[in-house]
Amino acid sequence: MPKLTDAQKANIRQFKDSFCLYYSIKKLLSDLETVFESSEIGGEPLSMLITGDTGSGKSSTINHFIKSKISPQTGRAPILSTRVPSRATAEETTKQMLIDLGVFGSSVSSRKSSDQNLTNRLISAVKDSGIKLIIINEFQELVEFKKPKDQQVISNRLKLISENTEVPLIFVGMPWSDEIRQDPQWASRLATRSHSIEYFSITKNPRQFRDFMKALKGQIPIQRSNDMDNMEEDLRIFAATCGEQRQIKALMTEVYRLCLIEEQPISLGRYDKAFRNLYPTCNYQPFQGKLEKVNFREIEMSSRYIRGDSMYPAHIEPAKLSQFYSLSELLSKS
Repeated sequence: MPKLTDAQKANIRQFKDSFCLYYSIKKLLSDLETVFESSEIGGEPLSMLITGDTGSGKSSTINHFIKSKISPQTGRAPILSTRVPSRATAEETTKQMLIDLGVFGSSVSSRKSSDQNLTNRLISAVKDSGIKLIIINEFQELVEFKKPKDQQVISNRLKLISENTEVPLIFVGMPWSDEIRQDPQWASRLATRSHSIEYFSITKNPRQFRDFMKALKGQIPIQRSNDMDNMEEDLRIFAATCGEQRQIKALMTEVYRLCLIEEQPISLGRYDKAFRNLYPTCNYQPFQGKLEKVNFREIEMSSRYIRGDSMYPAHIEPAKLSQFYSLSELLSKS
């Protein structure tokens, strides 16, 4: 089989890194811009919560926004993007933010600094660095499997950091990151700036999926075979991925790769081969046979964090899929 040239590999990487806008993401980015600009005004900083299940597009949206703020002079954005460390405590989170700012080196764990000194050092470092926005990724790890007392410590720490630096905080995480809003001091701050990125749904919002697919397919400069119907292509892609953005992107990337290697246009045959390459043990065949015979499922409920009680331990329930729909049933619900 022919190998990809360096230029073709670069084209595929460019596609993988591409970002597609649709209505709800445009609104989210607009709110991010408002929060970012608020740091230049001063006063009480704004905050924002972004939640979404695995593969919904949280990271790609945040990365797109950060890239848009990169200064041509410095090659950096005035944004601290950090993530919750494996030991999700207020102290370890403060240390991680200092590391990501470049204040601490790899020997941070050996340093003996009081918790208060760490916090003061972070506040000073943020002010000195000219940071205008702090993004905390994987925020759910600061709330899951935590006692209310421990959650309160973390909540108070973040409030102190934001108020003393006058820098807005953006919390990004799984759906149960929303628990931060149970804290009265954060409920008012996040009341008007909370966004949930959902999986695509044909029954609830078919236009959003169509807009995304149109933008995504426009990033692949390869012709389609004459027998390819645009709507059928989108529906089969949805059937193969259940509307998960990450899976859609992975499938389209593999199709792009196969078309370049085989020097063939995009076709159902390429899609079928790409699907089997990605999911070799799956017996489902969404790109074979008549479209009327294809079964469809959507994400019916996002994954959830169940706190548990004296009888049942705390646990995470995975996202729940709907029952199978035929094409006619799916379209009748939209």
